[in-house]
Amino acid sequence: MLPPKVRGLPVRIGDEPAPGHRATPAPGETRLMMVRFPPDTIFADPRFDGGQFGAEAAQHIPGLIEQFEPEGGGSHTTASIDYEIVLDGEIWLELDDGAEKHLKQGDVVIQGGTRHAWRNRGDRDATMVFVLVGAALPSET
Repeated sequence: MLPPKVRGLPVRIGDEPAPGHRATPAPGETRLMMVRFPPDTIFADPRFDGGQFGAEAAQHIPGLIEQFEPEGGGSHTTASIDYEIVLDGEIWLELDDGAEKHLKQGDVVIQGGTRHAWRNRGDRDATMVFVLVGAALPSET
């Protein structure tokens, strides 16, 4: 049996991501990510190196880090339908209209192209799983 094909490239279980692999899926593709969010106080610590953080993020989550707004604050919009599950800890979802939702272990959120930011106002890490299904934003259709 031949391996499945994605965009004409053979994909085999256990293969490393292809060159040019992006964390954000193209329309019709999917991505699964597990993300650990440290408490927000980490980013306010004078020892925090924002440049180093940006470089590491660009290496580990290419395509996603570029979606973050340049003025900071963590707000971003992705061209995807996102299923987001809190595995451990607590986290706050901040939406474009200023609304916030406090989420705890086991909570699930589904978003579609929503401008948002994640805030960990707690005192320990929060761990989440994200399933992204690539889609086109209304401005792209």
